[in-house]
Amino acid sequence: MGNNQFSCVVEGDHYELRFPYDQKDAFKMYIPGKMRSWDGDKKVWMVDFSQQNTLARLFPGNSIPAPTAGNSAPTLVQKTLKVRYIGQVKDQYSGDMYANCLIEDYWSLQLPEEVLKMFWEGTVAAPRLNMSSLYGILTVTNTATIDEIKTGYRKMAKQWHPDYCSEPNANEMFQKIQDAYKILTNTDKRLRYNVGLLLEAQSKATEERYGTNVVYGNIFQPPYRCGLITLEGEEKLGKIRATKITDWKDIVNDRGQTLVSSWDSRNNRLVENWL
Repeated sequence: MGNNQFSCVVEGDHYELRFPYDQKDAFKMYIPGKMRSWDGDKKVWMVDFSQQNTLARLFPGNSIPAPTAGNSAPTLVQKTLKVRYIGQVKDQYSGDMYANCLIEDYWSLQLPEEVLKMFWEGTVAAPRLNMSSLYGILTVTNTATIDEIKTGYRKMAKQWHPDYCSEPNANEMFQKIQDAYKILTNTDKRLRYNVGLLLEAQSKATEERYGTNVVYGNIFQPPYRCGLITLEGEEKLGKIRATKITDWKDIVNDRGQTLVSSWDSRNNRLVENWL
């Protein structure tokens, strides 16, 4: 038997779906995040045609129309977006690791983990930053000057200062930033640290050469939680999924202040400060 609170219609290259609120959890569990998007203006879910059979199983007795013929491929885009907040990278569905990002008032940007890593860390042939090192904590290279280290410290301290950052690990990250700065601005300590980095790199190279089964690190998280991000990507269902990041700048107001954002999980709200 159908539900009079349910509707599913074809709209262009996707379904527009309405259903009772108590079915939301099941819907989000079985429809992958990249195959659905919430349209806050129309108050409907946009769902990719590929989910027709799943929708039929989720909402038995309700009519799921056949998809329209034609091209439902994503649109390729190149844009600079004002990203107010970047959520944590996590497994959104069956190993699909990406961060949901807030553009204006909608979570309409997805930044895959591999795209973030490529921008911040580069490749073996063209490395950028070693994000697992003290240098990476301050977002500077291993050859950074003292002035560059001081600039990196100021930027990262601003991002993670517990007085302004509501992230649950703000205190831990701020302490790491302090420790990194103390070591990298001390000539003797920095020299000893660099020797340790070299030995670590040689050890990793040996492990890779002889096939040692070692698992490194945690899920990659970008050092900043907002910014003016220039990217290439695919747009579908009102969302953009980045395939490449080409630039990342601070959001700065007319007074020269930089936007610092964080998520207050206790009150489930975005916190924005201009510093």
